[in-house]
Amino acid sequence: MDNAEQGPQYALHIAVHTLRERCKQLQQHVALLEEENINLRSKCSQHEDLNRSINEVDNLRSQVAELSEQKEQLQNKVKMVTNENQDLWSKLTQLTKVNSTLGSQLTKINDTLTQHATTQFSSTPQHNLIRSKTFTKSELQTKVLQKNLEENDKISLELEDISLKLSDSFNRQRKELDVLCSEISELIVSNEELVTDNCGFLFDEELQNDLLAEIESYGDDLKLLRTAVEQQQTVLELNVKNIHLLKANNIWF
Repeated sequence: MDNAEQGPQYALHIAVHTLRERCKQLQQHVALLEEENINLRSKCSQHEDLNRSINEVDNLRSQVAELSEQKEQLQNKVKMVTNENQDLWSKLTQLTKVNSTLGSQLTKINDTLTQHATTQFSSTPQHNLIRSKTFTKSELQTKVLQKNLEENDKISLELEDISLKLSDSFNRQRKELDVLCSEISELIVSNEELVTDNCGFLFDEELQNDLLAEIESYGDDLKLLRTAVEQQQTVLELNVKNIHLLKANNIWF
């Protein structure tokens, strides 16, 4: 009777023990699956961050290439404006020489008129001949003076036209430089916010630093260009001011 009762109890005990072992195994398996799932999620997140960072780096490369092209265009414009400014100085020098000649001729004409006023009271034939020669010489000098005055006015109009064109060009370039400097600042800020800490690659960080340094270099170059443009504009405004002052006072060197 005792053996008959102990048999089922022993079998039940074995069954319970087996279930406990299986339960532990299942719990361990579930823990392994959860850990593996966490690792997979982490890897997926890293891949997403890496792809996003690569896309941002590609965008930055494209923007750097565009900025490089714009920088080259601005350098060409600054060179062109510098050449135009030199041409303006050349015309100013020419104008100075012309007006110096005009001043000398005006002095000669005044001397001739004074001489004519002195000799007009003379009644001798010799004096009449001198007076006739004086009138002929005065007429030639007047024609030369008129021609030089016309050339002077022409140069003055050309200088004003060049000044207006240069002034408009300076204003446009300053606006373009301001826009580019603003874009450079935005690129630097966005580049500093790139997420590469979770990518697990040192190359990304080095690439980011290189891009940041390159962008900052373009920013410095653009600032130098803007300074050069401002200096050229200051010189131009001074020249234009002198031209208008001379015209207003009718003073031509």
